[in-house]
Amino acid sequence: MVFKNLLTYSFMALMLVYVSGCQSDEEKKKEERKIQGRLNASIEKASMDIMALDNALGMYKLDNHSFPTTEHGLDALINKPTSSPELKNYRKDGYVKALPQDPWGNEYIYVIPGKHNPNKYDLFSKGPDGKADTEDDIGNWR
Repeated sequence: MVFKNLLTYSFMALMLVYVSGCQSDEEKKKEERKIQGRLNASIEKASMDIMALDNALGMYKLDNHSFPTTEHGLDALINKPTSSPELKNYRKDGYVKALPQDPWGNEYIYVIPGKHNPNKYDLFSKGPDGKADTEDDIGNWR
């Protein structure tokens, strides 16, 4: 099961606390491993999405000689931007079919120039806590 949002993540954490009070040590450890496994799977999915979007941004740059602006955002991978700079080599069908949401139900964040990659861009998920610029962010700088 992929966590849909922070509320679900919080609920799972509360369940872990509750379950830990009602179970034997072995059952507690088993439940903790199961919850940690779900979290690890969500982090892996976010990492894979970021790699796929990073590849699409690379193709965009090859065709158009620059990355999308922050204003154009990741939407530029689906819809040809109409504001400058004019894109003469933009692919007819775009660069991705749809923009994924991260495993917690949030949009991926794209900023150019990046805080972590000042010569390129930052592309990241706000992670399980749903807040940008915290330790659980998953980005193209790690």
